[in-house]
Amino acid sequence: MIVLIDCSNYFVRWFNLGDVALYQAAAKRLSEIFSGAELHILTAAPDRIREHCSPLRPLSSDAVHARDWFAPGETSRWPVDGVWPLRRTAIAMARRIDRRLLPPRLRAFVDAPQLEAYFQTLWQSDLVLLSGGGYFTDAFADHARGLLDTLAGAQALGRPTAIMSPGFEHMTGAAAEKARAVLPNVRLIGCRDDTTSPEILKAFGVPRDRVVATGDDSIEIAIAGRMQERNAIGFGLRVHAYANVDGARAKAVGAAVADVAGGAGASVIPLPINLVGPSDSASIRQALDGLDVDVDSRPDPATTAALLERVGRCRIVVTGAYHAAVFAMAMGIPVVALAASDHYRRKFGGLASIFRNGCRVVDLAAAAPAEQIRAAALEAWDNADGLHAPMRTRAYELLGIQRAFWRRLRELV
Repeated sequence: MIVLIDCSNYFVRWFNLGDVALYQAAAKRLSEIFSGAELHILTAAPDRIREHCSPLRPLSSDAVHARDWFAPGETSRWPVDGVWPLRRTAIAMARRIDRRLLPPRLRAFVDAPQLEAYFQTLWQSDLVLLSGGGYFTDAFADHARGLLDTLAGAQALGRPTAIMSPGFEHMTGAAAEKARAVLPNVRLIGCRDDTTSPEILKAFGVPRDRVVATGDDSIEIAIAGRMQERNAIGFGLRVHAYANVDGARAKAVGAAVADVAGGAGASVIPLPINLVGPSDSASIRQALDGLDVDVDSRPDPATTAALLERVGRCRIVVTGAYHAAVFAMAMGIPVVALAASDHYRRKFGGLASIFRNGCRVVDLAAAAPAEQIRAAALEAWDNADGLHAPMRTRAYELLGIQRAFWRRLRELV
C-alpha cells in the first residue's frame, strides 16, 4: 500500500507550525488506517519531515515542476498508460543535460533522479491525497494549480484521490478552470469550515455527498495540549501583504493588547506560527516594541509541542494567525481573531462558525479596530472559564467527525 500526499507547504521559503501539525495528523491517522503502508509527502525540507512528521517519507518537491509538462486539459501529455513513454522520454532527455551548465533555478527542473522518483511514486500509489491548508484561493493560485495537477495526474492513471480538509475560497482564472475540471472527480473532500467551502465546492460541480465539513485537521494534535495556570494573553500576528497587515496596523493591535494585559495584570505570550518567511515573531515584536507590557522572552518554539505548551498557559488568545486560533480553541481557550483581508475574514469566519463558541472576529479594516479588540478581549477574559467546557466538547465532536471522515479512505482502495 502506497499513499502519496501533496501538500500546502513544501517548506521552501516558509516554515509554518500549523502545516507541521496538519502533516503530523495525517501521519498519525494514515498509520492507523493503513498499517504498514508507505506514506510519501512532497517537500523541499526532508530533514524537517523526518524530525517532525515520522513515519511520513519525504519525496523531493523539486520535481513537481515537471507536472506542468503533463498538465490537465492536454491529456496527450499526461502519463496515462497509453502515453506513459512520454514520461520516460522527458527523463531520458534530462539525463543528457549537464546540470552544472544551468542556472540554479533550472537545475532541479531537469534533475533526472528526482523526476523519476516523483513520477514513479505517482504511478505506484494506491491513493493520492492533498493535505489541509489555506491554498485554494487566488492569493496562492499557482500552488493550488500545481496541487490540482497532481490530482489530475492521479485521476488519469485511475488512482483514487481525496482532499483532507483545507479551506476553499472563490478563485478566478486558470486556477478556477483547473478546479472545475479536477475537483468533481475527487472521491472524498473534507473542508475545514461549514460556511464558504461547501458552497464553493458546489459551484465547482462537486457532488454534495462527497463533501464533509470537518474542521481543521490540526485539532488532532492540538487537543492533546496540556492546560496549565491560565493567566496570560497569547498573541499572534502576521505582517504581510496577503494578510493586509502593515506596520501601522501592527502597532495599533499591539497597543490594544498591551492595554488589556495591563488592565488584567497579565503577561503576553507570543504565539508565532510562521517561523521562516514572513516571521510572526518579528511581527509580534514590531507590534509590542516600546510598550509597557510584560512579554515572555523565551526563544521561538521550534515544535508543535513547544507551541502548545505556550498556548496552555493562556486565558485568552488574540491572533491574526489562523493556526494559533485553532490550537487555542481546541484547548478550550477563547480567541479574538484579527482579519484585515477577505482571505482572513473567510478563514476566521469559518473557524468561528464551525466551533460555534469562543471566537470573535475583529475586522482591522473597520472603524475603531483597537477599541473593538479591547472590548472583545476583555469580554473573552471575563467569560473564559464558562467557555472552556463547551469549546472542549465541540473540539472533541470535530475530532470524531474527522476520524470518521479519514476512515472512509478505506472505501477508496
